[in-house]
Amino acid sequence: MNVLKHVHDDVGHKGYRTVFGHLSLRFWWPSLPDDLKWYLQTCPECQSQQMRHVRIPPTVQMPAPLFYKAHCDTIESIVKASSKDIARWPEVVPAVFWAERISIHSSTGLSPYYMAHGVHPTLPMDLVEANFLVPPPETLLSHAEMIAYRARQLEKREDDLLQIADRIVKARQVSAERFRKMFSNTIHDYDHSPGDLVLLRNSSNDGPLRDKTLSRYLGPYITVKRHQGGSYILAELDGTVLRNKIAAFRVIPYYGRRDMKEAIHEILDKISRAPYSVGDTELDGETEEELDIDSESDSDGET
Repeated sequence: MNVLKHVHDDVGHKGYRTVFGHLSLRFWWPSLPDDLKWYLQTCPECQSQQMRHVRIPPTVQMPAPLFYKAHCDTIESIVKASSKDIARWPEVVPAVFWAERISIHSSTGLSPYYMAHGVHPTLPMDLVEANFLVPPPETLLSHAEMIAYRARQLEKREDDLLQIADRIVKARQVSAERFRKMFSNTIHDYDHSPGDLVLLRNSSNDGPLRDKTLSRYLGPYITVKRHQGGSYILAELDGTVLRNKIAAFRVIPYYGRRDMKEAIHEILDKISRAPYSVGDTELDGETEEELDIDSESDSDGET
């Protein structure tokens, strides 16, 4: 009972997966899973402080789901650790953040503490139960053998870091694929060819306090070329080339009702015969993100 209290109550009132991860590294008994489930189910703080994610109306800008989940878990741990006296939250915040760092993450199977130091942390229950004095279960080791054993562990540190890096890369790939499948109906990878008519997103109207009746897109514009990085060079319908590169996420296709292929071909031919190369402006050395910010600030000044 004391072990369960130390590993759950003193380490941020975490859930089954995190608490079982701490216990499995230090203890084992036949009814461990059932005892742990019972203890978590009967925890008074966890039962009284069950936070539910509030469903935000569609008209309000949605927060980033990945960061919102981590933020909500941290707030819930602070409330539970405060023991119904929320005024004590400054006292429990360091312990909650420590618990976050030593908890095993499902993406890597390791805790941030272990990835940084190569060893598991010493918890309060380790001092109470004197777990750090328990020798390895296979055999008793002398002092010299223990030093050699630790030295071999340190020698494998680089290999451990490589394995951790591979796990992180694989976890990112799995997360990206899951995100791609979840939003497959809304993610579009447009590849506009020279001569395509497109609309340009009016980023100055993206703020939540701007007039919703203003146009979300400007145009149409003519696609002149696409750079290797993905940004576009656009031109007005009269052949005037826009000064800045346009980020790909701001450009969507425009579907016209008239056939303008011949007129667009003449405009592109005129641009190609210009005495300068399209895109060779004084801003070529900047990144696409900086250019996009500059263009948005210019449009804010004009509106």
